[in-house]
Amino acid sequence: MNHSIIRAAAVAFAAAAMLFCTACDTIDDAAAAAAEKLPGLIEAGEEALGRLQEKGQELPEKIKEAAPDLIAQIEEATGLDFEAIAEKGGEFSALAKDILTDPEGYGELYGMFFDNDPVTWEGTRQDLTSKRATMEIVPLDDGNYHVDIFWGSSAFETEIWSFTGVPGESVFGGGFLEYTDCVRKTVATDDAGNITETVHYTDGAGELFATSPVNTILWFDYVDLAGLDAKFVFPDSIANLEGTWEDIDDGKIVLSLQPVDQQTMECVIFRAGTLENAEQWEFTAAFDSSDMSLSYENARYIRLTSDGSEITEETVSEDGTGRIYLDNGCLVWEDEKNPDLHGFRFAFVPEFDQDIERLQGVWYLNGDPGAGTLEIKENGDFLMNNPDGSAAVDGYIYYDRDRLLDGSLVYWLHFDTLDDSFSEIIRDDPDSEIKEIVFGDGTGPCYIKAES
Repeated sequence: MNHSIIRAAAVAFAAAAMLFCTACDTIDDAAAAAAEKLPGLIEAGEEALGRLQEKGQELPEKIKEAAPDLIAQIEEATGLDFEAIAEKGGEFSALAKDILTDPEGYGELYGMFFDNDPVTWEGTRQDLTSKRATMEIVPLDDGNYHVDIFWGSSAFETEIWSFTGVPGESVFGGGFLEYTDCVRKTVATDDAGNITETVHYTDGAGELFATSPVNTILWFDYVDLAGLDAKFVFPDSIANLEGTWEDIDDGKIVLSLQPVDQQTMECVIFRAGTLENAEQWEFTAAFDSSDMSLSYENARYIRLTSDGSEITEETVSEDGTGRIYLDNGCLVWEDEKNPDLHGFRFAFVPEFDQDIERLQGVWYLNGDPGAGTLEIKENGDFLMNNPDGSAAVDGYIYYDRDRLLDGSLVYWLHFDTLDDSFSEIIRDDPDSEIKEIVFGDGTGPCYIKAES
């Protein structure tokens, strides 16, 4: 999804209220609802949900002190009262503690956020998202850390945030550092080589989080809201390989990598064929940071067939062995049992993030302004109103896509609410203008966009 800064910030503070002020009557129901919706929330807030600390009201209070003007924006973006959000922090903390004491009972919810591995703060990390930011962390004698974040806004200008990170206790991530003494400055160099330094403030506040499972650091700055999409990792981290990669020849082979921990990667390789047939390899690989490689054995080779409505799998073998390694920015795949699978080179594909802003505006039911409206906000939230103007449905929008057996992509537009009271999926063509939104598999209510 394409989310504004306000949405990413609001998820951090509103998630508890939005998740747990639903039709769920018990903690278990709430956890189930949260687990189902967390993938979408993670896209929305880049794991911002983890910014709710064990003391539920602590973070909202910090925001109130550091950026009071942000509160009004959060309330407007979410439709929630900020004080109510703060009160919900305690309830969310109680659920988080339940999850900690019963990880098996909460399954996916636990594994998504909690990290029992020790945090390694010291060192230099690069931002996977922008490829333009560097974070340097140095331990201090008093147990705190000095942190410098360099963000190259251009070839001649660099934004710098410098602060003291103080370790704190958090139910999420495995650890966090908070700061209240940030000095933010801009260093610029002109054509003659002259350097000028502009200090913007000296009392900035924010937090750094180390998340599971690969010790990635997330950054949330209270003043500038900087770093909302940033993911800082070590140069030799397994996280550098995470994501989707396509072969550079025709994109017919797709490599999907998901870290399990800092030494293990789940791998799926899909080889497109026709609409009726394709191939797939699935395996767990061991990561070697010395040469940024993945080694595997016992890979499962699968033939995929489709009758037009259902895809079936046939396991051909389960003894595949081979290696994937990084070479000049590309991944190279070599399967030892299949000589024709040697030498394929894969380039990284940025995370799919469709433009929801093209949907922004007011849509009229059957084109009639008096019959009911669908209001879509820039951040992806939507509000469906009755003819009398009262709210009928309040939810969020996100995009998804499926890859067919021939390699082509099908795009989907999801309209959902957090309490599952409303859920619709519409097929979309991201290259075409949307003139109407029709629910119910194309037979339900039709909304036509108002003329601007």
